[in-house]
Amino acid sequence: EYLCLESQAWEMVYRENFHRHPVGTQLEICPVWEADAPEGTRTRILIDPGLSFGTGEHFTTTFCLEMIDQIWLTSPPASFLDVGTGSGLLSIVASKLGCPRVVAMEVDADVLPYTRRNAALNGVEDRVNMICQDIRDEMTAGPFDMVCANLYGGLILECAESLLRTSAGRLILSGIRTDESGPV
Repeated sequence: EYLCLESQAWEMVYRENFHRHPVGTQLEICPVWEADAPEGTRTRILIDPGLSFGTGEHFTTTFCLEMIDQIWLTSPPASFLDVGTGSGLLSIVASKLGCPRVVAMEVDADVLPYTRRNAALNGVEDRVNMICQDIRDEMTAGPFDMVCANLYGGLILECAESLLRTSAGRLILSGIRTDESGPV
């Protein structure tokens, strides 16, 4: 049996449920439609995801953000690779927290305009290098002090060697379903 949904502007529907929210000890993720809200002491990241993944509310993205937040408090990396960047959220966070070398990698060229827009909204478009590449292809850049891959488990397994080769220290993996955790 199929469920038929009424046609609507899906890229606008998420606005009803996506609101600014704190993450970790130092971050605040804020949709652009709430940008006029008073700023607190947290580092604010403005996001307009459009059709890309990454509002910071999904538990896999929240995990990545919390790990980045923790690591930055004790040992900020000098380089950061965001594999499957989507909205660019993780790359923007790394850049705004002061990482001097940030690369946002996305396989879907149609998503990169959203990534660029979000980087511009946060004033980091000149500090985040955006590349359209599949992690399964040979990487020429790297190694990176921190690599963050918020992907599904099958893809992580498929590109495990490449992820390990690109990482010079810390590797944050997320997006793994419970039934994929053993093999990953």
